[in-house]
Amino acid sequence: MSAPQLRHSFQDHFDDFMILTRELEGAHFGRQTESYLGFEEFTGSLAYLASKDFVKLFEDLKDVAEFNAVLEFLKDIDVDAYYYLELIQRLVDEKSAVITKKLRHPITGRTMTSYLNDIVSMFPRKKLRELFDEKMDNEKVFSGVVKEFRSEEWKNLYEALWENDKFKAVVDEMAENDFDLRYVLDTVLLALFGQIEPFPLTFQDHFDDFVDTITALKGNHFEELVNEYLHFEEFQASLNFIADQDFIDVLQELMEVPAYATADAYLKSHNIFPAYYIDRFHLLAEKIQENASGQPKNLQDLKHHHASGRTMRSFLIDIVDMFPEEILEDILEEKVEEDTEFRNVWKSLRSEEWEDLYEALWETDIFKTKAAELAQYDFNLEYFFNTLVLAIFGQE
Repeated sequence: MSAPQLRHSFQDHFDDFMILTRELEGAHFGRQTESYLGFEEFTGSLAYLASKDFVKLFEDLKDVAEFNAVLEFLKDIDVDAYYYLELIQRLVDEKSAVITKKLRHPITGRTMTSYLNDIVSMFPRKKLRELFDEKMDNEKVFSGVVKEFRSEEWKNLYEALWENDKFKAVVDEMAENDFDLRYVLDTVLLALFGQIEPFPLTFQDHFDDFVDTITALKGNHFEELVNEYLHFEEFQASLNFIADQDFIDVLQELMEVPAYATADAYLKSHNIFPAYYIDRFHLLAEKIQENASGQPKNLQDLKHHHASGRTMRSFLIDIVDMFPEEILEDILEEKVEEDTEFRNVWKSLRSEEWEDLYEALWETDIFKTKAAELAQYDFNLEYFFNTLVLAIFGQE
């Protein structure tokens, strides 16, 4: 007789979304928080939240009829409100315990509001939505609770709470310290389940689609290529140099150069954040370097030999040759045809205005110096931008 299956509560299912998000974006969340801890506006809000006892705040609201009605509704569908209160308290305490000024991740502001916006933009929304759909199809407890939250009864109870004066006072106090409770409940929580409607895709999301396609079709090929190159001292030297660079600091230095600042402003005006891609690239280099610290497979044990040389230069060329060009080109054509936002961004990157800004950047002394420094370690920055990046979109 088989053992009885343990019943998963809604809290257990919620944890699945948290775990997925941390697995895919945890390193980036950490860097994002480190960035914001350099700003007084953000740390002021964080200090305010850290000073609050959320459980006590919760208890103080129990004399509010509308609040009690919400609690009864949650209790009836087995949603433990205290679980989420303690989670919020723990997250705030973890963030306030970190002390650093080091900028590591792209940011769009200096406040708690922009921090929450940036966090939401980093959620792996497609993966979260897939998990949500899977649970709706296969998990009765989860789908039952979600249906209750979509009911008219819940909507009425929820809106009535926001009209209560005592609850409004709590919300207003938080807002004075730049913490928008409504945004957290209506947007951050929904985003955690991949349920923001409409479901917007940023250019970063589209970029990740191309990378995901390459990984799905050529991931094993890439791993074998890396394993092969890890046997070559020339490649190792280049890899170590790149992995040890602090490219975000370089980015901050470049912001002092008018030509770069203009190019950066142009990209950001089209919702392209250079630091996002720099951070992705740096994490990849660090991951490969970590693999190098172990014992790479013996060359004779590899099923295929893909390396055309021994250097970083040949490695980049081999990566481009590996890409499924026709499939990537088909994805690009589909996105340009069907997605207005992607089409507009893509046009901006192919415009004469961007070409002029890009060429002007290459004429600056600091950019030439950085490119020459990388070239000493056999990393061709011009090839990287002009060939490899375009090849990701099937545009070699």
